[in-house]
Amino acid sequence: MHIQRIATKELSSEGAVFQSSVWAEVKQHFGWKSYAFLVETENSAFTLLVLIKQMAPLCSLAYIPFGPPLSLLKLSQVGVFLEDLAKQIRKFLPKGVFALRYDLPFEE
Repeated sequence: MHIQRIATKELSSEGAVFQSSVWAEVKQHFGWKSYAFLVETENSAFTLLVLIKQMAPLCSLAYIPFGPPLSLLKLSQVGVFLEDLAKQIRKFLPKGVFALRYDLPFEE
C-alpha cells in the first residue's frame, strides 16, 4: 500500500458526498481540519478524506466518514486492510491524534 497526501480539492467527486472536498469544506466550519490522501493498493487506487477534531489540548480525534471503499475486498481481508491503512495514515497525522474512527461505507 502506498499513501501520499494530496490537496483537498483533488478528492474524487465520485462516490460518497462524505468523502468529497465539499464535505471537507462544510466540516471546516465546525472546527474540523481536513487531510486528503491518494491511496494505492495492488488492486485499486482511491482518494480518502480524513477529518481531525481537537477534543482537548494536545488530544485530537481522526475520523474517516463513509470510507474507505471496501467493495474489492473479501470480508476476511477487511480487518487487516483497515489496520494497515490506519498504520500508514498515522504517519501523516498530527502527533496528538489518539484514535482513528472509521464510519465504513455500506450498501442498502
